[in-house]
Amino acid sequence: MRVTLAAPADAERVRAPAHGIVRLLTEVLAGRRPPDGVTAVTTPAVRRYLTAARIVHPARPPRGRPGPGGRVGAPGCGSPGGSTARRTPRVHVGLPRPDVAEVCATVTVAGRVRALALRLDRAPDGRW
Repeated sequence: MRVTLAAPADAERVRAPAHGIVRLLTEVLAGRRPPDGVTAVTTPAVRRYLTAARIVHPARPPRGRPGPGGRVGAPGCGSPGGSTARRTPRVHVGLPRPDVAEVCATVTVAGRVRALALRLDRAPDGRW
């Protein structure tokens, strides 16, 4: 098997659409967006998975340390509803072929760091 590495500039062109898709999927998993809200960028199988995996109401209390005033969950203190829930995901892009992107990302959902792995196929119109 022969592997051809893409130029860094090619991977950078895919990074913005990949980042947007990762953000949409994270919003679905966190319960902030319905699974049908990502129909344009997912297959039916992916939407079924997202429906089963989404967290609408986390079952466990927030993980974090008390902030000013001794409250766990104060803004910026690690609460799922605080600043950590909307942290910018870290996205890494690889291009095994010119029309295929392999994406991995670390995201925060319900106060916990999760890993996502995606395969993006370029549409005939050039969109990812």
